Amino acid sequence: MSCVGEIRQLAKAQAGATHRKGKSPTKRRRVISAIFHDKRKFVAAKELSVFVDESGSFDADCFPSRFYVVSLVFHDQTIDVSSIISDLEQSLAGSGFPGICIHVGPIIRREDEFRKMEIVVRRRLLYKMTVFARKAPVMCRSFCVDKRYHSTPEAIEQCLERAMSDFMSSNAEDFSCYESVKIYYDNGQSRVLSILRKVFKHLPVEYKENVKPENYRLFQLADLVCSFRLLALKHETGLPLSKSEEYFFFGVRPLYKNFLRPLSRLLK
Repeated sequence: MSCVGEIRQLAKAQAGATHRKGKSPTKRRRVISAIFHDKRKFVAAKELSVFVDESGSFDADCFPSRFYVVSLVFHDQTIDVSSIISDLEQSLAGSGFPGICIHVGPIIRREDEFRKMEIVVRRRLLYKMTVFARKAPVMCRSFCVDKRYHSTPEAIEQCLERAMSDFMSSNAEDFSCYESVKIYYDNGQSRVLSILRKVFKHLPVEYKENVKPENYRLFQLADLVCSFRLLALKHETGLPLSKSEEYFFFGVRPLYKNFLRPLSRLLK
């Protein structure tokens, strides 16, 4: 399925769920009418937002990061996500953590603002974020490099650029439907920014400045997708979990059952 086609299908499912709950379908019809029809009659959507996160190091000798992962979360701005974000905010506030920024790695490893939290609280926070992720009408793609076969930073960068360029080329018609593409990246690694500038160069792109994870729930979703894609790679290749991962998820089977399988739509 094409990139925009997948987003449309997700929006349609979300709209159907909203209608079943008894909410007025009027706004839903207006949104769908703008993006659900024959491509020959397609009217350009106003804006596509792309949230980017990465996991790993370009240093091929860096232990224990065998894989490098870049995850992109695509959100068509004609599709409203305010209600599910509001649900998440209310859920977090109800647990005593209004506005907290969900960062998967520190939650698992008990670091930063999560260092004083008991594991049951951290698990609860991560569960709330996964519920939000499963509801979100977004499309995700992750690009992964096994550093056993790409042993230099230049080789890792080239592999990522090639994979992302192939993805963009195969979805070029869909991406051309957008009048504006805004990329949200915190510039964590200069090589990733360089790749983004190359693969998105043919689109009307704006790179948002001063992007901070705490300001965007969809950026936090990109962090979650990237983190769990890395965990999925460990599961797929039989690599052991770290001690903190093993302790947090109760082992590989519960990790797969409770997180990887429910999030499989996002971990492509």
